Amino acid sequence: MMMVYRMAAAPGTLYLWVGLFNVPQPAMPVASTSSAPVNVSIHSPLRAIRDGIADNDQHPLNHRVVFKLTGLANDQDAEITIRSGTDLQTLRCRSLPAQVPWAMDGSFNILLCSCYSQPDDGTGLLSKIVSAPHLRPDLTLMMGDQIYGDLPLFEDLPTDTPGLARKLGRKYLNNWRPMQQGESGSGLSSVLSKAPSLCVADDHEYWNNYPYRQYQLPKTYTAKGRAQWRAVAQALYQDYQLIDPALPIDPEMDKVVFHNTALQVDPARPTLDVVHRLDIDPLKLLVVDLRSDRDPGYWQKDFPVSAPHAQPFDSLVSPKVMAEMRRWADDLLLAKQNRQPAFGLFSSGQAFLIPPAEEKDREKVDAEMANYRQFNEQIMPIFEQLAAADIPVVYITGDVHWGRLAQARQSGSSHTTLHEVISSPSFVIHVAATDSFKLIGNSVRRLFGQSDPWPRHPSVPQPPGKVGRLTLPQFDPEHGSGLRQRGDQIAMLSFRRAGAGIDFDVTYHAVTDNRKLPPQQYSQTFSLRVL
Repeated sequence: MMMVYRMAAAPGTLYLWVGLFNVPQPAMPVASTSSAPVNVSIHSPLRAIRDGIADNDQHPLNHRVVFKLTGLANDQDAEITIRSGTDLQTLRCRSLPAQVPWAMDGSFNILLCSCYSQPDDGTGLLSKIVSAPHLRPDLTLMMGDQIYGDLPLFEDLPTDTPGLARKLGRKYLNNWRPMQQGESGSGLSSVLSKAPSLCVADDHEYWNNYPYRQYQLPKTYTAKGRAQWRAVAQALYQDYQLIDPALPIDPEMDKVVFHNTALQVDPARPTLDVVHRLDIDPLKLLVVDLRSDRDPGYWQKDFPVSAPHAQPFDSLVSPKVMAEMRRWADDLLLAKQNRQPAFGLFSSGQAFLIPPAEEKDREKVDAEMANYRQFNEQIMPIFEQLAAADIPVVYITGDVHWGRLAQARQSGSSHTTLHEVISSPSFVIHVAATDSFKLIGNSVRRLFGQSDPWPRHPSVPQPPGKVGRLTLPQFDPEHGSGLRQRGDQIAMLSFRRAGAGIDFDVTYHAVTDNRKLPPQQYSQTFSLRVL
């Protein structure tokens, strides 16, 4: 089986991720096109996906290669043919637009998707919703929890690294596997085939509240277990969701997962440094993985920790990624200085307008970004600086299992400088113990005509009254500018040029077959202007 999905890049360029499944020693795929002046080259060579899945002769069965397309136009499709052995796929590709269109010419559309539990989507409902022809994104943001590597709870994970790789690898395989002609099944292939995508991880690519020990996950009790799980999860994240060969691909992991050689834990391991930058004039988009490189060194320590270089809740990203974030902000500030319109988009795996977890809960349940020193001392000041310069930013995320559109004003300002768009989950996880009680309670309420259409989903909270050191945000989540979406969902974020600025709106699409529920919820139109 072969699967192809497009990975987004700067206008004029595109990457094609090609997965070959259940094929030992596959023929090297060949990508070709007759669409001049498009050029096709190999960006990342054919290699085994590090999932430990092999045939009886220990030949890996699943492989991937990444092709790079250049010379693409944004107003005309190029036909690309990919062939490997008897497998053949033809797809039409076009570049991301160089700029946001004027309202009369359409819109620049971003599909938002996060938090997908494939085992719970038994009928392929997400695929049915996202395959609707009226959904026409230019770009898809996969904002974390593309798999739930830590479910089911209390799963008896293998102690050997190859066994762990096979267990986690099959979860990726189930989510990424290609759909056959006419097949309607669960997985993310329909989402990934909709438009060029960018992916970042959140905790469930690893385990809940990574990198911290979790009581419901016995493998996280020891430093050895955490290090092993982390190494395997990171390898699969790289193989399925990332494209850049400059990332530190560990050649020894092939030997570990396929031949059970000893896993070497390197305390000086390089950080992943996952950051994507796309400029669609006048939007400047930065997508940052704020999960994978948290508290380097801490994950390998047994509790309690006393080493000064491994303090808890200290850092989210490396200095290299912080430099990219500052460069993004500096570009926005420079554009304003030069009287050029420019607006910030920022996406990561956790919410921005949310209070920190309480001290007693931050290791046990879910720590927020605001629990980390680096967020408060280095990242928040970047957003405060942009707000002080009256440069609007739209922050895009998932994670929390509810959808919300909220705004914030910096203290003393008369207009909105920060918009947050949350879309989560695309299909919620099933937690047997707690969900059973919720469903029983809902059955009782149904007898009195008060049933809840989303009994397993949390209610949507109001944003906090204050975020950051200097800002005093003012929210109106209930009236006028706010919007809340409960239940399984995806969202479309649409941008249009308007005068010297940008107008945008959000459409939430319910992932449900309940005809009594509205299929969409529409926001008002918001205006981004640099004053």
